[in-house]
Amino acid sequence: MFPLSCLLVLAANAVDADTPLQRYTLIVGANNGGADRPVLKYGVSDAERFARVMVDLGGVSPEHNIILKQPKLRDLLDGLDLLTRRVADAARLAGPGAARTEVIVYYSGHADEKGLLLGEDRFSYVSLRDRLDQIPADVRIAVLDACASGAFTRLKGGAAR
Repeated sequence: MFPLSCLLVLAANAVDADTPLQRYTLIVGANNGGADRPVLKYGVSDAERFARVMVDLGGVSPEHNIILKQPKLRDLLDGLDLLTRRVADAARLAGPGAARTEVIVYYSGHADEKGLLLGEDRFSYVSLRDRLDQIPADVRIAVLDACASGAFTRLKGGAAR
């Protein structure tokens, strides 16, 4: 999933070469999915690597890169608020249509059929979709590297093949 998601993001840059592009990321790594789940070894390190690739190759300025490691639910909500504010502020300063804005939210950690697991907290897929819809970006991409995260795509009628 990691290389494909990078290719999709990088390919999006070619869609409209005349319009400046601003990319923003919220990258989350969570090894702890609660007391009833084993602690992951690579959730946080995968997130760190993804963040590095997005800055080095993916067109994300370091100041547009938000990284959360082992967050609690409140930290994730605050991160989404910060991401939304940054995108909205940049759009306000640039003016309408001045730049194409893309947002990538990456999560590596535990999940179940209802949502992302952050320690003993759960962030539902419905809440994640709602929060993504509030971000004033031209493109919003969620990359969920977690078991059962396919349930996220079924919110809009997607189906496993």
